Amino acid sequence: MTKKIISIILVIMTVFTSLAISASAASYSTGKYSVSESNGINVRSGPGTSYSKVGAASRGVTFNVTKIRSNWGYTSSIRCTNGTRSGWVCLDYCSYKGSNSSASRATYNNVFASTRGSGYSLSQAKQYESSTFTKGSFIYIWGALQDANGNLYNTYSSKVCNMTLSIYRPNGSLAYSYTYNNCCVNWIGRKLDVAGTWKIQCKITGALSGTNTRSITVKEDSSSAYYTLTYNANGGYNAPASQRVKANSAFRLRYEKPSRSGYTFLGWSTDRNATKPSFYPGGSVGLRNNVTLYAVWEKYGVEIYSSYLYNYPTVGDVYYLRAQAYPNNTSQFKWYTSNSSVIAINQNGKMTAKSAGTATITVKTPDGRSKSVTIKVSNASKWQTGMFDSGYTAYGYTTIKLNKNVGDASIKIYTYDAMGWKSNGQMHITLRSASGAWLWEGDIKSGDTLKLGSNYLEYRVYIAKKKYPNTIMGNSSDFNNIGACQKWAINCSKNSYIG
Repeated sequence: MTKKIISIILVIMTVFTSLAISASAASYSTGKYSVSESNGINVRSGPGTSYSKVGAASRGVTFNVTKIRSNWGYTSSIRCTNGTRSGWVCLDYCSYKGSNSSASRATYNNVFASTRGSGYSLSQAKQYESSTFTKGSFIYIWGALQDANGNLYNTYSSKVCNMTLSIYRPNGSLAYSYTYNNCCVNWIGRKLDVAGTWKIQCKITGALSGTNTRSITVKEDSSSAYYTLTYNANGGYNAPASQRVKANSAFRLRYEKPSRSGYTFLGWSTDRNATKPSFYPGGSVGLRNNVTLYAVWEKYGVEIYSSYLYNYPTVGDVYYLRAQAYPNNTSQFKWYTSNSSVIAINQNGKMTAKSAGTATITVKTPDGRSKSVTIKVSNASKWQTGMFDSGYTAYGYTTIKLNKNVGDASIKIYTYDAMGWKSNGQMHITLRSASGAWLWEGDIKSGDTLKLGSNYLEYRVYIAKKKYPNTIMGNSSDFNNIGACQKWAINCSKNSYIG
């Protein structure tokens, strides 16, 4: 009997305990809370212990709850041991401190662009929000002060804020701005007249302060845009006039062709260095932006090449001319001279300067292409005179050039006394190449021959006095000290001339 009574009592206690727990479930509201649990509470990523822990708040920490899920509350800012965090806390371990005030309630400055403005509510305009628009569109820039649940500032605060809405062009200039006093939501309108990246801004002053700036992209309207096609003669002349056309509309390239001496026009390309064209006169094209077309050229005709063509050859010079035909080269060239007494030329292009004067050399191909050059021949200078530098060092030099493609060359060097008489004095000679490379150095006597050879086409000759003593044995017209020498002279005696 006693066992039955005990069993009945346990059942009754169990029933009443369950009812008490069920009946004690609390109803929580948004507002201000304080952590009351002595060991603190965990902040989680969702409303329940199954969600991950994002932080832990100690006893006494206060925070604002803006959302409720059963006995869990969401806060956008709570001070944790690992820094300020947002998340969900179990309100069973917290004390309610009252409703949110305007001073502590989180308020957000929202700004966005929409194609809806006048006659539309904030929520309706939000449905037409975008960050990309077409040039010429009329848009509305909305600003709103709201809490995390979308409640407008004036629904939970009696304090006053002012709102300035602005829009800036891509170059940074202000397109339009307007300030609304004692306002928590409004808009301004503006036509987007320039393509590029615009800035929209909502600035709050008064009880709250802050600025929110966003970017929007404005693109060209492909259905109404116009683009320009520019023709570049690319080294030629008479390029066609540019064309302004509607975007994506087919049109024909101009039929006119540019000109360029010695070249054949092949067509057009967007690449300045192209060798093959991509477009042709009269061809049909369309534009999606501004484009420049460059003329594509092919060299045509004949060119004459020689490193001596423009060096003004002198009488006795012999050298070869080379020709090349474009675009299709040939080896069957014919050479002609307008004056064989001045310049003679054979069919291998070997040219010989015969006398001073002017002659025109012409080369022709079997298909009629030709090229002519006019060449002036001068008499070669055979003598050069000069004064010795003071002391026994030569600081200047005389340039000696060899007749082109001719064999060994030589020069003679003389000394003269103060009266201008030729002497038998000795000189110290240094011979270098045209680039200054040392070739030979030694002493020679006045009237001696110095061989140059044919390894170089140009030489530098440095002439200095031979150091004292320099006794010269000769007839009575000679003098015995090179120090008495005043002048020197070079005579181009064989296959050479003064350069």
